[in-house]
Amino acid sequence: MPGPLISTSENPYKDYNAEDLLVILSMGEDDPEEAKLAFMELVGRFREELVRYCMTMCNTQANPSKFQVVFDPKDAVDIVWNAFYQIKKNPDNFDLKKANTNDIEKAVEAYLKGIVKTEFKKKYFSVEKIKVEYDYQIDTSKEGVLMPTRKILTEMSTEVEEALTYLPMKEREIFLAYAEFCPNGEYLPREISQLLQEKLDVAPSTLRVYRDRAKKKLIERFDKLNGK
Repeated sequence: MPGPLISTSENPYKDYNAEDLLVILSMGEDDPEEAKLAFMELVGRFREELVRYCMTMCNTQANPSKFQVVFDPKDAVDIVWNAFYQIKKNPDNFDLKKANTNDIEKAVEAYLKGIVKTEFKKKYFSVEKIKVEYDYQIDTSKEGVLMPTRKILTEMSTEVEEALTYLPMKEREIFLAYAEFCPNGEYLPREISQLLQEKLDVAPSTLRVYRDRAKKKLIERFDKLNGK
């Protein structure tokens, strides 16, 4: 499991209650740095408990004969990170009035566990399962020698293909994997996620970060080319 993102002594938001942290997150466009620190504090405060909660779900429901799926407790860390990713995108959905307790910390924890449970179901019980290509290859070359073989690029313009060659190798490969296997925001198939982690030496919690970083760079490049 990844270590703490920031020590509490360095985080000015350690004394804020959890609801206030979510409020600061919701105002991220006004002050991205404050939102970043508030997010780090939220993660540091609740991550271990959420991972334990998710591992319990994996362990108690690990019955492939019933569900036709194998639950892996190791997926808990990845599921929790994806839950935090959803929280970061939509931090203003929490409503204390809907909680079963007046204890703000417990209410936020229950809210976060609900998101983890949703992400757990999305990973294992999505209606449409993506067919995994077990022979999918990760191109670790700087030049992108496998680019002409990528099926997903047939759906993209030549401008996008050219722009991809300017990305760092890790960002390029992770962006392409998400584009091919997760066109509608689904989870990466476990085999592809593990392949990316192994070949590119990245942690599961950073896959979406690399994807988003690549997407941002592509947008910035096109805006610059178009004179925006």
